[in-house]
Amino acid sequence: VGYGTSSTQEKLPYSYTPPKPVGGQTKFKDYLKTNLRYPSSAIAAGTKGTVRLQFTVKPDGTMYDLKVIKSMGIEFDVEALRLIQFGPIWNPAEENGSKVARDVKITIRFKPPE
Repeated sequence: VGYGTSSTQEKLPYSYTPPKPVGGQTKFKDYLKTNLRYPSSAIAAGTKGTVRLQFTVKPDGTMYDLKVIKSMGIEFDVEALRLIQFGPIWNPAEENGSKVARDVKITIRFKPPE
């Protein structure tokens, strides 16, 4: 005689939408390209590279805990932080129809002006 449970429960479909900037990724990239200010003190050196940022988008769409996780130096970090702080607002992540807080990682690319 065997005792056990039957796993006949129906699984609900899982849905997830990550946080994204209002207006979409294309508009966000255009915003970055248009508003990025390459640090003037780095022009002579021709420094190029990326700054990586991380922040959390709360269920109400506000951002918090903005930090640099890959740096190119203070001037580049300050500019990358400025772009995100004063940039487009974000739509929160949604999980199974509920808005949830999720981390976002963004890479800002710097190259000297031509």
